[in-house]
Amino acid sequence: MVSSVRRCTSEDKDAIWNIVSYAYGVPEASHERFLERLDLIGKEFFLNEVDGVPESVARVLEFEQNIRDLMKPMGGIGMVASSPEHRRSGYTRDLMLSIFKNLRKDGFVTSTLYPFKDTFYGDLGFVKMPPSRTLEFNPTALSGISMPIGYVAKREEGEEMLQIRKELHKVMVLETHGAVMRSEDRWTEMAKNFSLKAVVARNQKGKPEAIMIYSIKGYGEGHVWAEPGQINVVEFTWTSLEGRDAILNYLYKHADQIVKVTLVISTRTQDFYHWLSNIHTPTLKSNIVSMARILDVSKSMSEFPVAHAGKVVINVVDPQIEENNRTFEFQTKNGQLSVVESNGTAKTTVTIEGLTSILYGTLNELQLRRLSWLEGESPADLFEWFPPATPWLTEDF
Repeated sequence: MVSSVRRCTSEDKDAIWNIVSYAYGVPEASHERFLERLDLIGKEFFLNEVDGVPESVARVLEFEQNIRDLMKPMGGIGMVASSPEHRRSGYTRDLMLSIFKNLRKDGFVTSTLYPFKDTFYGDLGFVKMPPSRTLEFNPTALSGISMPIGYVAKREEGEEMLQIRKELHKVMVLETHGAVMRSEDRWTEMAKNFSLKAVVARNQKGKPEAIMIYSIKGYGEGHVWAEPGQINVVEFTWTSLEGRDAILNYLYKHADQIVKVTLVISTRTQDFYHWLSNIHTPTLKSNIVSMARILDVSKSMSEFPVAHAGKVVINVVDPQIEENNRTFEFQTKNGQLSVVESNGTAKTTVTIEGLTSILYGTLNELQLRRLSWLEGESPADLFEWFPPATPWLTEDF
């Protein structure tokens, strides 16, 4: 059998639907809307054909990701799916390896995804990132948060609301390690058939300082004619604590209607336990972990500002991407890190999984050695240049 990977065209919409709907259990009632969505995103799919028959697909989204305050081109991979007839035959793996080549060719230096099985992607060089957490609470627990003087929080819609959302989202991304900047195509996709609600907090001068995107359903609790009242916060961004408190006060005003609010606790909301009153044990749930991978060693780890001079020569092991399977020299130049291929002798060996963990700041030296992702001499300078950090992948895809 011969497999061949190519980028999808508008003629492949039915093939994408057939594979994705089966793999993810998408109901037939969503068929028309899914095909409509493919008019916007179909060009982002790659397809692997086996003897001319479409057998596996994956979507590749173009993002910029904040990695330690530098914006780096990142390819997000989603909707990976295959037909059951050819699963466990290596065709999805071939598809992923082809996507790596395309992303590198187009200048993308890292890739992230949400795994259907972490071991499958681990075998392709991806490494787990910290899980995000979801906080669940009754809005009565926000009773201690007052509306800041002069602030208002009101529901808004339309083009002005979308522009506010874009501007505040950009501020959040530029301040958050691991966050990703949306392309205009991505914004168009998210804004089409927008059915969520939006509340905007404005200060005394009418300037927006926070926005919350959410869904709401149900009423109260214990009514046979209605499911319990719930609010699910999809997005919550702010530029000031006053703006944030205005939104939280807005949530509190739903206390007679809503019994449960769920929202993601990001790296920007580590003080969440100070929001809540009359509660002893906040309910936190860990969400599915994301995974990340370096696609280009030199470009992904260069240009970072460094506090001290140094030089490290490392042998990188990357079985999937030949260009990374090299010896590299990490050296400071004019206060920035430079990473180039080297003919020197390396006394340290790091796998691509280990190097990705160092770049994002998720594992220390002892943890890498325990996983056999680091061997030889300690690259002490590397760990000082890339200290521990907690990335937050802000986008679902």
